[in-house]
Amino acid sequence: MAVKKGAAKKSAVAKTTGSEVATSDFSEFADADGFENTDSDDFAIPILKCLQPQSPSILGKIPGHETGKVINTSTNEAFDGAGDGRLVFVPSTTTREILEWKPKNAGLVGRHAMDSAEWEKSQKEGNFPKFKRGDNDMVETFSVYGVAISPDGALTPCMIPFSSTGIKGYKHFMSRARAIQDKNATSGRMTPAPLFSRRYLLGVKEESNPDGTFYNFDITLFGGNKNEALLQTSDPEQHAIVQSAHGMIAMVNDGTLKVDHNKGGRDASSSQGDAEAPEL
Repeated sequence: MAVKKGAAKKSAVAKTTGSEVATSDFSEFADADGFENTDSDDFAIPILKCLQPQSPSILGKIPGHETGKVINTSTNEAFDGAGDGRLVFVPSTTTREILEWKPKNAGLVGRHAMDSAEWEKSQKEGNFPKFKRGDNDMVETFSVYGVAISPDGALTPCMIPFSSTGIKGYKHFMSRARAIQDKNATSGRMTPAPLFSRRYLLGVKEESNPDGTFYNFDITLFGGNKNEALLQTSDPEQHAIVQSAHGMIAMVNDGTLKVDHNKGGRDASSSQGDAEAPEL
């Protein structure tokens, strides 16, 4: 049977709007998905960071990038730091380490454990909050791994680093999360809730000190309280979110998840770059 001109072209691509979720059935190709020859070295988990006045994308005037917004360093997608445009985030687990940076944001040199000889030596020779290893900066960094939920419901494993002036906000967030308790379904007793049991909103707040103005994360419970923020494991979609967040714990602990700090840039983990931070 003859095919009318334009018919193949019209049916070849199903168009969707920017806000519509595209769907397609690839079940007949289930024997392979193209990712068979990849491993953890092929991927870098995205870093979420607050855009600062001196962030490269701000200086470069990338459309949609504004100070106080949150960006995904892998996709360069920007999200609002206030209002309904905030990202939803489900934390999974945390790490604490020392990142060694070259001066003037020239790149990451290495990562050191909190009990490492390099960090111990830097502490003995330095003065808070600046510690050195030769000419390099040794920066204490707390990282929160978790799952970001986009407006279309897509789940993205990601990491948020906190150092310098951001540490105060990190500790405030973790203290509130640790204080949440739920009634145990078996014993009936109130017990600490898992970190990944709640959804949070990734907000951004403006702060300042004598060195200038900067932005840090302001993480609050989704819905404003622990009950609204609770992920219901009886709901299939919410159960999938819990599974994703919980599954990241082992991947972080065994090093499967890779983080490219150079891609995020030092201002991803230090709110003021080389500027001296105030005591916290």
